[in-house]
Amino acid sequence: MIECFRITDYTLVAYPLRACWEDIAEDGQEFKMPDVINNFYIGILEDGNYVGYVKVQPMTTVMSELHIVINKGFRNIKKYAQESIRYGLEQIPECMKVVVNVAETKRGVIHLVESLGFRHQGYSSDSYMMNGKLVGQVQLGITRNEMETLWQTLEQAQQE
Repeated sequence: MIECFRITDYTLVAYPLRACWEDIAEDGQEFKMPDVINNFYIGILEDGNYVGYVKVQPMTTVMSELHIVINKGFRNIKKYAQESIRYGLEQIPECMKVVVNVAETKRGVIHLVESLGFRHQGYSSDSYMMNGKLVGQVQLGITRNEMETLWQTLEQAQQE
């Protein structure tokens, strides 16, 4: 069973983030301790085991950017993302849209996000430094209404 909760213990964010920092951080970015009080972090548990988290970063009054970090060894990433997004939208009713920005070289991540119903919103060339090279970023997004429709469809399919 997957459960989501608001994180208030910074170690639940710091340890998994530090473990994958070299893989996800832009070149030259130094690790900073997360601020779990002034930012919204969603913790994910599966059968009582801590899976990882999603950071919800407000971009406007109605749109937020998501950052997901899953601990190694956990494989149900799509389901974790779905449940944490659902929880986030329940907790933040003013959020009408969520987006992710992904380095274009991270094809697997882009495919995963598309499988969640996110659609391409834009592209920013030469906007991210990775392994000494400038790469572009793809922005994908989904509205609250689109996500709620997707959840209804999934729930109907499970009942059949």
